Amino acid sequence: MLHLADMYYELRADRDRYQAAEYWYERAMKAGYFPASYMLGRLFIENDRAGDAINALTVGTGAGYPPATVRLARIHLDKSLGYYDLQKALGLLEAASRQGHIYAKRELARLYMLKGNDLKSKVPPPPYSKREGNTMNGAESLVRTLVASGVEVCFGNPGTSEMHFVATLDRMDGMRAVLCLFEGVVTGAADGYGRMAGKPAATLLHLGPGLGNGFANLHNARRAGAPIVNIVGDHARYHAQYDAPLTSDVVGLSRVCSHWVHSSLNAKSVAADGARAVQAARATPGQIATLVLPADTAWEDADGAADPLPITAPPPVAGETIDLVAQLLRAGKRTAILIRGAGLMADGLEQAGRVAEVTGAKLLCDTFVPRLQRGAGRVEVERIPYFAEQIVDALAGYENLILVGAQPPVSFFAYPGKPSWCTPEGCRITYLAQPHEDQVGALRAMAEAVGAPAQPAKRARLHRPDLPTGALHQGSVGMAIAHLLPEGAVVIDEAATSGLAPYGFTTNAAPHDYLGLTGGSIGWGLPVAVGAAVACPDSRVVCLHGDGGAMY
Repeated sequence: MLHLADMYYELRADRDRYQAAEYWYERAMKAGYFPASYMLGRLFIENDRAGDAINALTVGTGAGYPPATVRLARIHLDKSLGYYDLQKALGLLEAASRQGHIYAKRELARLYMLKGNDLKSKVPPPPYSKREGNTMNGAESLVRTLVASGVEVCFGNPGTSEMHFVATLDRMDGMRAVLCLFEGVVTGAADGYGRMAGKPAATLLHLGPGLGNGFANLHNARRAGAPIVNIVGDHARYHAQYDAPLTSDVVGLSRVCSHWVHSSLNAKSVAADGARAVQAARATPGQIATLVLPADTAWEDADGAADPLPITAPPPVAGETIDLVAQLLRAGKRTAILIRGAGLMADGLEQAGRVAEVTGAKLLCDTFVPRLQRGAGRVEVERIPYFAEQIVDALAGYENLILVGAQPPVSFFAYPGKPSWCTPEGCRITYLAQPHEDQVGALRAMAEAVGAPAQPAKRARLHRPDLPTGALHQGSVGMAIAHLLPEGAVVIDEAATSGLAPYGFTTNAAPHDYLGLTGGSIGWGLPVAVGAAVACPDSRVVCLHGDGGAMY
């Protein structure tokens, strides 16, 4: 009916076809297709039937269709039509604005600028107010649940389908909204925030294409074990049948880059879905949880926010595993311990240093680490080289490789005649702690099992190189950074081959955090630096960028 009415509307210069358009729009409106109320109101305005337009648009407004609400407000703002009512117009625009209608927000802003802020005193109170005991919509129930669950920041690049979520952010305290101009910045910033804050930020993305634009940095975050809660808007459930241009398999796309995926079925379950998403994201070592939010589940009435769900602590490593690894370490064979995740934080390195001091084991980390606390006063850990032949040389002669939250080292790519598997033949690989287990607790238990001293003696000593002079190259840049780097800084490294010298010189710099490009997808550094700065506002964030990554 709506399509038939639209066809007649395009031919409305003919009187008969104008009447046919009116007839079919009325039928469509009565059948529950509320966009027809908007078109019918438009048709009536064009033919000087403002009273009939108000009646039609009131139907759409009552059904919660924002374009009809805005069109009705415009009638009450137009003195020439005979229905001027500023207070009623403001109330309608506020209602449409709370539903996320961008033109309503723009019109309100225009009126406030023209008439002054005293207009706000004429605006009725918001319809969704938990304090008054009234219902709230699905978007508000979700935001309140996220805030209650400890999510304090939302990085977003929203579109029409997400406007109800945006409207809630506008009027609610507790969650900081950070608008990003590209989805890759949204997801990269959430990665940096998650790594440094140790808890998830939310992202707000626009349907499948918006999620797709953010995929590269979600890949990096997934490899890092960064906790993220993606909120991906989708078409209203009843709208999906029409195959509109932005329709896609959002759930299918989400599965590629997420550990947990769910699409909300109705507004009353959105809050509970949000609580489950946060719980999934905070599972050790950190996961990506994606909640798909159809537009109608955001604007329809909900019952309220959901309570936070319990966060499960990482399970301890079995005593038998501790005994086995302790036995291997005591055997006197040449052993390396490859550490990742929580084991590379200061406490984990402290325990690993105790083990290394009494057993002689070599402490290693991956080429690209999620987060490494390094610098003066901290236990040093050697980084595995990048190229396959270099990894093979570095591990040659080792008889035991003990993994703490890490995987056996492999080459980044396959090369003709070069090995992909880089662990020496005959080297025994033993897992002390899996990524989901308590790595720091395992290292502490191991230190006790081998009779390690209370504190390791070997630590990085503070050494600030002199400020360089002469030519500018990665060596001189590295010296300058190491000289000037303040304590507590965060270094983001996407410098690729130009990052080797800065990494070496900062080994003995002031204590700092170092974040690496875990997934290899470039265009990561600057967005992650944004997220790290939001998570740690009192820390200096230094982003090393190279190899064309900044062009992304």
